[in-house]
Amino acid sequence: MKKIVTMFVSELIVIILFLFCINNYVGYTPKVINADGIGYYEYLPSTFIHKDIKRLNRPIKNDSLLYNNLNKRSNYTVYGNYMVNKYPVGTSILQAPFFAIAYFNTERNNTVHDGYQPPFQNAILISSIFYLFLSLFLMKRILYLYEIEWPIILLCQVVMAIGTGLVFYTTQEPAYSHVYSLFAISAFTYFTILFFKNPNHSDFFKACILLGLIVLIRQPNLLVLLFIPFLSSSITQFKGGLIWLFRKKPTLIIGIAIFLSISLIQCFFWYLQTGEFIIYSYQNESFNFSSPEIYNILFSYKKGLFVYTPVLLIATLSVIYLFYKKKYFQFFSWFVSFTIITYVFSSWWSWFYGCSYGQRVYIDYYIFFIIPLAILLQRTNLYLKSLIVILVVIAIPVNLIQTYQYKNFILHWMNMDKEKYWKVFLHTESQYRGLNWKKTYNSENYTTKHEIFLDQIVVQPNQKIDLLFGSMKYYINPEKISMVNIKFDNTFDKFQKAKFALFFIDTISNEHIFMEKSILEFHEKELNSSHRGEFYFELPPISNSYKYNCQITSLDHEVKLKNINIQFLERKENL
Repeated sequence: MKKIVTMFVSELIVIILFLFCINNYVGYTPKVINADGIGYYEYLPSTFIHKDIKRLNRPIKNDSLLYNNLNKRSNYTVYGNYMVNKYPVGTSILQAPFFAIAYFNTERNNTVHDGYQPPFQNAILISSIFYLFLSLFLMKRILYLYEIEWPIILLCQVVMAIGTGLVFYTTQEPAYSHVYSLFAISAFTYFTILFFKNPNHSDFFKACILLGLIVLIRQPNLLVLLFIPFLSSSITQFKGGLIWLFRKKPTLIIGIAIFLSISLIQCFFWYLQTGEFIIYSYQNESFNFSSPEIYNILFSYKKGLFVYTPVLLIATLSVIYLFYKKKYFQFFSWFVSFTIITYVFSSWWSWFYGCSYGQRVYIDYYIFFIIPLAILLQRTNLYLKSLIVILVVIAIPVNLIQTYQYKNFILHWMNMDKEKYWKVFLHTESQYRGLNWKKTYNSENYTTKHEIFLDQIVVQPNQKIDLLFGSMKYYINPEKISMVNIKFDNTFDKFQKAKFALFFIDTISNEHIFMEKSILEFHEKELNSSHRGEFYFELPPISNSYKYNCQITSLDHEVKLKNINIQFLERKENL
């Protein structure tokens, strides 16, 4: 036991630090199998619980109930007469041991929710942390091959664990494929380096197994082959490895057969679902290679890699050190590989990869950023090394804060820009939640049925006042009101925590409809400026028995609202 702990001491330290940061700063989410993660995970409940993976001779028109259930459970897409899970099977294979533990310890209720109860959610969270642990261990083994000292390795492990998007995709959306791909690519990297150092059958076959797993997890990650010249370290070793392989043709053929036998497992699952071995499961989603978004994918405020994971900019710039030291083969092989994968990633129709934190598509390749960073830290002078360590240490809390912001609706999931980014930069206060999520509405689509005007309201610190209270039935038909628009003048001080609440009370049932927004969310121009702001509150259906109330809570700052205008709006029927 002592030997095992000693072997994994740095990984244990980093995982403990990782969990400390999650527990005390970022937080967890109860439902971790969501969005795309459902598709990656769905093979497990579909195969072992619902037993609906085999849909041969059961087209949509002949079994509508089955396909109804599939629609409720996961991200399936229509393919001909069938529906197919558009995500690859490899992630669920790595999740399977943890799923099995939950499966044998959880009661099932014969509903489409089987396989998604809390024990299964927890199992997938533990699964992602486990593969993060293995990835950290593999990183250490890889960096030892580059003769990197233990303190630098430990720093690099900390950087990867809590200074990158892994914080989010290990704990908030752990069912996604990224941490599993990182593990497989890191393992492939390790055995590839070993092979080129000393060509042999064992390491070659292990690399082939892992390459098959990489493709099984996510087919585009076959691009990892581009980094093989970089991993060989020199053109001499690269040529030597290739010559050895072509002289050992039976070994090469067996290796290719191993790779194909693993990667083609996906074809088997496609066949079970559609009756065809080769399909394109993403259907209407594709690459647009004529219009890559290279600048945006790296630098945009929307999803830029270096904006949301700044430590990777430091790691990327560290590659220049290889050129400076005349390691031209390593420099150009890394640079060309990075350029090609960036071109491919940025050519995807949704280059920002949907509602996601940062550029998640690069997570799989983090090991290729860490290697040159570690080499630079190991071999540069004390002055530059100290500067890099300082920058890295600063980048880590920036990543943690931005992860917290994304989780808590401060950073928008898709629509960030320069103005929105700097408006909330490093802010975690409650009044910033939802600030970038404000919807806009076309006033021409609505008719004003009733208006209320107030000149000025002053609320002293730590007070709550009712702005007005009344019934709408005497002057409008409440059942037709779908929106309330609130306008007022305010300074919109960024430190102001005041809230504006609008709620409706049913005088018969005593049911409440409560909506509360920070005063800051009403702003229309820059914060810390006096101007007229507004906010639209969408209303659920209400009846004549409802009364309304507006309430202002000042908290620790005085609040002054001027020229208050409250409009009750009805949506025009022809829209």
